[in-house]
Formats: sequence, structure tokens, C-alpha cells
Amino acid sequence: MIILITGASHTGKTLMAQRMLEKYKYPYLSIDHLKMGLIRSGNTTLTPMDDDALTGYLWPIVREMIKTAIENRQNLIVEGCYVPYDWRKDFTESYLSDIRFICLAMTDDYIDEHINEIIDKGSVIEHRLDDSGCNASFLKEENRWFREGFVRAGEQVTLIDGSYEKTEFRQLRRFKQAAAHDECEAVLESAQRGILAVHGENGYPYGLPVNYVYLDGKIYFHCAKAGHKLDAVRADDKVCFTVLSEPVRNPGEWWNCFTSVICFGRIAEVTDGQEKDRLLRQIGAKYFPEGYDIEKDMANNARNALIMEISIDHMSGKHVREK
Repeated sequence: MIILITGASHTGKTLMAQRMLEKYKYPYLSIDHLKMGLIRSGNTTLTPMDDDALTGYLWPIVREMIKTAIENRQNLIVEGCYVPYDWRKDFTESYLSDIRFICLAMTDDYIDEHINEIIDKGSVIEHRLDDSGCNASFLKEENRWFREGFVRAGEQVTLIDGSYEKTEFRQLRRFKQAAAHDECEAVLESAQRGILAVHGENGYPYGLPVNYVYLDGKIYFHCAKAGHKLDAVRADDKVCFTVLSEPVRNPGEWWNCFTSVICFGRIAEVTDGQEKDRLLRQIGAKYFPEGYDIEKDMANNARNALIMEISIDHMSGKHVREK
């Protein structure tokens, strides 16, 4: 198993790697240590300030070290910021199945609320020789760079917007059962229904099953133009969406095995008429029987429906054995 940890500066990558080392006894490779060894030994003329060039220089070395560890069936934690957005293209599926990827990034609100704490804890694991350039503006720009870049590449980004300790604990607790990103997407594409959870009335959560389609990294479903669900999402656009794969019972076992996927994101109405019609046809193609006249159905009912779009901020999956 390879645990690949990346993220913006001051997000606690090194602390998480150290705690995983202590908890699981996996050896730990710091890409930053590799960088400084190569620079100080004179093997490169690059400097610690050449971030973009360093990624291109260091990643091929790290990539091949990861492949070697997998081939040797060795566990390894790899941590550092020099991981390209498209890192997956360098591995075949046989390698990717043994890699668990974690990207940490802070939200702007978290940085604003905790800037002094972030700076104070900058040397909790490693002693930073010069941290004078760390300020809210720098952190927001760098964290936004990681959030947007890895999300565009289709990766899950673990957002730190509340308690860092809780965020870290969740990663430590579940990583051995974690489903890879492509496994999560496969479940989203194949599942017939999902549970939409919203912030309901009087502080109560409100969850309900919906038919949906997963397209281009987003979740779409249709609904009526009025109702509890619509009132809730117009009041608060933050939602949670959960799906389960079909359970499988292996020969000789009494328990079921399945994969659960949970998505956190923001919801909005699709207002473009042509896009709405396209999505209604996609939903119809998924659920209507072969030969059903989708166009006739749309002519009669499309005007009374809304299409809602969930943009995913964070997605996680878990392999479950009911034993």
C-alpha cells in the first residue's frame, strides 16, 4: 500500500505522515528531504524557490520509487507538495489499485479564522528556518491553487474548514478501506438511486431518495418547481449525496460486500434551456425502458420540472464488509 499525501503549505501534510508512520508502522518518504539532498549534494542547480521546475525534476524519481515499492509489495508513505495534478497518468491500473491519494487544502474562511494558529503551528513537526512570508494572502493563493488544480484533474481534495484534528482523524481511520476515485465514479455511474441530504426546516436534516445521473463529474436530478427539498436548497446550497453499489455475497460467506460513496457539494438550478433538455434526456435514457418515447414525455412534462446540479467539493468512498 502506498499513501501519497500532498497539499498546500501549512496544511499539516508532514504531521499527518508522521502520525500514520506511528500508527501503522509504514516507512515514510519526505519529498522535501529528497529535494534538499539533491540540491545540497550538487546534483541539480535548482533552488528551493524553483517550485514548478522542481516538480518536473523530482516527480519522475518519486514516481519510480513508488512503482518499485509496489512491485516489492512494500508499504510506503510519500509526502510532499511536488506532485503534479495529472499524476495518475504515470501509473497503470495495476499500480493505481495500491495507491491511496490524499490532498489537503484549507478554505479561505478557515485561513481567515485561524491565521495566527496556522503560523504558530508551522514548526510543530519540522523547524522552518524562515516562515516570514507566511500570511493570509499567501496561504489563500497557494491553497486555492491546490484546490482548483486537483479538482480540475478529477481528484478528491480534503478541505480543512473546521477542526484540523477531525479532518486528520478521518483520514487516519478510514484509509485502508478507502475506495479509489475511479471506483467512486464507477459506483456513481451505475447506482440507480442516491440519497440527497439537505438542511431542512427547524434545524432538522432532511434526506430523500432521488433518481439521478452522474455526468462530467457532477450529479444531476430533476424535481418539481415547489416543495420541501427546493425550499431547503434555496435556503442553504450545501448538500450531501450518498450512493451504494449493489451488495455482493461471495461463495462461502454469509456477509455482504459493497462500496459506499459520499459526496459533499453545492447545489444550483440549471437555467439554460438547452442544457436542461439535454440532461432530462440523459435521465430518461437511464430510467425509461427501451423504446419509450422520451420526446413525447418531455413535451408533456418538461415545463413542470427543474434540473438541479450538484458540484462536488469532496468525494470519498469506502469498501464495506458487513461482518
